[in-house]
Amino acid sequence: MISQVALFGLESVVVSLLLLFLYRLRPFIGLSGLYIALGSFQFMQVLLALSIYVEILPGILVSPGSAVMFTASLFAVLLIYIEEDAVGARKLIYGLALANFTMSSLLVLFSFHIDHPATNNFFDLPKDLFLQSPRVWIVGTIALIVDTILLVLIFEFLSRYLRGQLFLRIFLSITLVLIVDTLLFVTGSFVERPEYGAILLSGIVGKCAMGFFYSASLTFYLRFLDKPAQHEPVALNDLFNVLTYRQKYEQLRETSAKDLLTGVYNRASFEQKFREEISKSKNTGRTLGLILIDVDRFKAINDKFGHPEGDRVLTEIGRLIRSCCRPTDMPCRYGGEEFAIILTNTKAEAAMVLGRRINALTKDSIKVGGAEGIAMLVTVTVGIAEYPTEADSAADLIRLADKRLYEGKSQGRDQVVGPMIR
Repeated sequence: MISQVALFGLESVVVSLLLLFLYRLRPFIGLSGLYIALGSFQFMQVLLALSIYVEILPGILVSPGSAVMFTASLFAVLLIYIEEDAVGARKLIYGLALANFTMSSLLVLFSFHIDHPATNNFFDLPKDLFLQSPRVWIVGTIALIVDTILLVLIFEFLSRYLRGQLFLRIFLSITLVLIVDTLLFVTGSFVERPEYGAILLSGIVGKCAMGFFYSASLTFYLRFLDKPAQHEPVALNDLFNVLTYRQKYEQLRETSAKDLLTGVYNRASFEQKFREEISKSKNTGRTLGLILIDVDRFKAINDKFGHPEGDRVLTEIGRLIRSCCRPTDMPCRYGGEEFAIILTNTKAEAAMVLGRRINALTKDSIKVGGAEGIAMLVTVTVGIAEYPTEADSAADLIRLADKRLYEGKSQGRDQVVGPMIR
């Protein structure tokens, strides 16, 4: 028999696939199908949270309503925010809140039938189910609004520091919000019950586990199955207005800061970031590493194989350098066939390791002339310097790294030259 944990995982995968399928239908039916499905989720979520709890571990009882269905709502909000913009996320959040309010009002209204002498209650539904539900709906609505706004804010904050780490940003955002939601929802709905502590612990464990499955599904979809949609700015006057325009501004700024051919940062971005990091190093006393990389015999590549092939080589080297760098490093195209990497809080030893890795990978993976049957290996020469140990200013650091680069050139190219490491 399938285990309860595996069953929860299967449920989260099925629900996430359903939501993604409805989202993929947006060119034909808009987002209405997704919104209607999420509205129905709200009823199922509360019904399951009030009635069904499964023991996935000894003493850990989890409701599929809270773990699977509610986490799916956050999954959908984040999907809309990333793929569309904050305007779409705002519409979804307000729609879910209205669905909660509508359902709670109807439950109160229909509860008057339960005790009426003319009512035939074929399934013996207790009136407590109807009367408890509005309280849960109200608490859930308040928590939902807080959670979804918090979700967007946390994701935006993490995006500044975890660039390129999409799964980690999504997982941390959803997990942190789920913990906050569990505290709000369980305290508001079950605080007077003796099993309050067990429900709280179980809710946190269950929701965080489901958050992992949903984060993996969303990351896979964004990485491999879809591309973010582009929209014209829409005038708004609340928090989501700020987030929408800031999101687009950050995207535009990121694009304008990059070199279009190689995908690394351009020279202007290097100059600005380099000054900032030098200033930080002066204030904190932390070391700063600088790597300069020059493609050997690049003119010969252009002359022999043509400029398109030379551009391809630069593109491949840019991709290789990006893959070797940490999120805190800043790879740049310094000019022509020359690249630079700013290494924050990095000593010369670590910079030398990175320089040698780039040098070795270039020889192993990049060559030109294969289509013509004349293969030519591509090599790079690397110069490395450290601030403030070896230089007193930004200009001196660049001069020293450049000097070492040309020492490597004079020694026959395909070299990594840095400070003497004792």
